[in-house]
Amino acid sequence: MNVFNATTGVSTSRAATATPRPQEKAELDQSYLGMVPPARFIKARYMPPTPHEYPSMDQMVYQAHQRPSLVPVRVEFETETHRIRDCFVWNINEALIKPETFAKIFCNDLDIPADTWAPTIAAQIRAQLEDFEGVAAMDLGLDGALDLESAPPEGEEVPECRVILSIDVQIANHHLMDHIEWDLMSPLTPEAFSTTLCASSG
Repeated sequence: MNVFNATTGVSTSRAATATPRPQEKAELDQSYLGMVPPARFIKARYMPPTPHEYPSMDQMVYQAHQRPSLVPVRVEFETETHRIRDCFVWNINEALIKPETFAKIFCNDLDIPADTWAPTIAAQIRAQLEDFEGVAAMDLGLDGALDLESAPPEGEEVPECRVILSIDVQIANHHLMDHIEWDLMSPLTPEAFSTTLCASSG
């Protein structure tokens, strides 16, 4: 493409700016949450091995004998180029990996600056762990260890510890949101409940 300058009377050649086609622009603006984006939008690049810290065998044996207490953790923040949302469970009695170490690995896997975002991630994790300390310290027994079908001794009540749970799950094109009341002392396992919920939801 030639551009004429009326002041100098000289024509200069400039490369034409490529305008995205409507279909391509629509694909770029589309959300691919839960889906694989088109191959032309994916660029392969070399990633170095994750720098894990490996504890000693004695430390791992000791940790293996500690009672696990899993609590839900949500990490959510925005960088200049990404919006990060992730949910996972954390063993509040975990001693081998700290939130700060996990945050650095998390940033490394997402290829975002650890010096900038690792403190944010670690702070979010620690804040949520503090909220669950009271519940995690309760001796709720193992799944199925309490037989609530049998009648309790006369004058005694069946132990209960009810909490409100929020379910927010993205599976492919399906988004499930629900609130349920859960008895932490119940022998019902999350796996059994999930199986029934999936069957009833089709």
